[in-house]
Amino acid sequence: IPEIVLAGRVPPANGTLALDTSSYPPNFRVWPEFHNGVAAGLRLSSAMGAKNHERTITRTWIKYNKPVTPQQSDNAAGNNSSSQIPPNYAHGGFLMALGLRGHLSLLTATDLTDYLTQGTITTTVGIFLGMAANKRGTCDPATSKMLCLHIPSLLPSSFIPMELASTVQASAVAGIGLLYQGSSHRLMTEFLLNEIGKHPIKDQSNNDREGFSLLCGLSLGMVNLQKGTSTVCGLEDLRIEERLHKYISGGAEISDSRRQKGVTDAAISASHESGRNSRVYEANAINRDITAPGATVALGLIYIKSHNKSVATSLVLPDTHFQLDYVRPDLLALRVISRSLIFWNDIEPTPEWIDSMVPRVVKSSIEFMKNAARRAASFGQMDDHDQVYPEIYSGKGDATDFDPQAVRQAKSFIVAGACFSLGLRYAGTANRAAGSAIFERIIWFLELRDNKDIVTLTQRPDTCTLTTCLCTAAMSLAMVMAGTGDLDSFRLFRAIRWRCDEDTLYGTHMTLGAAIGLLFLGGGKYTLGNSPGDIAMLITSFYPHYPVLSSDNQYHLQALRHLYALAVHKRILEAVDVDNADKVCIPIELSLAKSNESIEVTTPYLLANDSDFAEIRLKSDRYYPVVINFADFNVQ
Repeated sequence: IPEIVLAGRVPPANGTLALDTSSYPPNFRVWPEFHNGVAAGLRLSSAMGAKNHERTITRTWIKYNKPVTPQQSDNAAGNNSSSQIPPNYAHGGFLMALGLRGHLSLLTATDLTDYLTQGTITTTVGIFLGMAANKRGTCDPATSKMLCLHIPSLLPSSFIPMELASTVQASAVAGIGLLYQGSSHRLMTEFLLNEIGKHPIKDQSNNDREGFSLLCGLSLGMVNLQKGTSTVCGLEDLRIEERLHKYISGGAEISDSRRQKGVTDAAISASHESGRNSRVYEANAINRDITAPGATVALGLIYIKSHNKSVATSLVLPDTHFQLDYVRPDLLALRVISRSLIFWNDIEPTPEWIDSMVPRVVKSSIEFMKNAARRAASFGQMDDHDQVYPEIYSGKGDATDFDPQAVRQAKSFIVAGACFSLGLRYAGTANRAAGSAIFERIIWFLELRDNKDIVTLTQRPDTCTLTTCLCTAAMSLAMVMAGTGDLDSFRLFRAIRWRCDEDTLYGTHMTLGAAIGLLFLGGGKYTLGNSPGDIAMLITSFYPHYPVLSSDNQYHLQALRHLYALAVHKRILEAVDVDNADKVCIPIELSLAKSNESIEVTTPYLLANDSDFAEIRLKSDRYYPVVINFADFNVQ
């Protein structure tokens, strides 16, 4: 595993300048090292693509490359040498990559126990996610036991309470979603549904509650992926849709049926008083700031491609300023994404479709602010863009009585959510119309960030919102153009990435770097899939909330950013000479299946996900005019 280089060259002399890490916290390299390990492991060949006699990754090879832990060094050479060996955080990421490539199942139960007892937190996270990814959708009992032992809510009451790190619990829950994907498992569905709205218990660690609840929602959506189109036997009494709607909208947690039975609020409060947390008090109401993100995404994954209008009403956007004030702006983006998942076939790769996602009340307010800015500019009032339209704050009339910053944030997040929906719908297709629509919105975000005219200033949200939306739109374009190496997109990403100041956070660098990597995925040989399982992985990986620091896992577990590897498919079309087995570059003609049209390309050629060809014809004078009919082969 190569070391992370924390040095750079300073122009114009190109002198080398090393980063001074003395003032940074000791854990600032933990997750960057983990990501470095995953990146190194993903370079290995996949176990699915190699035959048994060609397998080069064995259990012995994995065990041989296990790093020496401080405990092992302490036992071998004495107590003084243990402090000289720092913890190896990169190996946990390497183990996760082995699972993503299908090799981690070679380890036995004793091997996994050694890793979990002697490794670091990143090793535990890598083992959980790697094994779950390796056994995805199999409901493997041994892996399930390993994950459940690290989730306190699934342990019997007779077990001694354990203090587990929040990242370990979150990775175990994410592993449950991967392991039971598409199974509609009754126990796991009920457990995940309860965990979304779980209150903090006693005085255990309450760190990263938002991220834990989100992962419960994502896992719930994976377990019941695309099951909303048909009734799943045995789950009707759980009232999944009703409870998810309650998590989204908020309100009292106690149902009416319990109140009718004579259970008073005082009795309920007294029964739970012993389990209350002394630092966090949420009464009996649902904290939708924590529950809404996971519930919103879960609803979209369960009813993906169902076009269920009844369920989609839970995700409707506010149409008045009063309702807009009661919904967090970033949740509007999630609602747009989930509604687009439900109405999958209604997504159109046009700028008009993106504009149609913005509610009329937001459009009219933006137009009002722009007109007020133009009038103020004509009179020379350009000092403060919030004072351009003082009539907004005077309360004169309902049309102008609104919060300008809330409107700006709402439009930015809704547009970013619509771009992300386009990215999911046309992931790996290289659709020029979808790419152009997203490209146009990225330019709009850049103009909001860089332009200084008064009309632009009236539309600009806060810096954090603008950066998040810009990164989301960039990642959406990368999903559409994955594996194509599109030069226009590459130039745009480099232009965005060039800026480096105090407002450019760790998550911004991470997102833009990932976008460039997706653009050249597999050296142009791979692209992203857009099946329901692939969509679930893409949402989990590219969830539009990015870390502020390298150690930030509060709203999303950083290790999940690598699950996109489960949605990667090889789509390269190559021609091989039968005499010497060399790959050759020849012109070919591809006939479309649903029309009489044909296209002429040159191998190697990247097939998009929506490619539907009937036959291939060789158009070279050096070789026989071979014709391959796709109907004669099981081609996917």
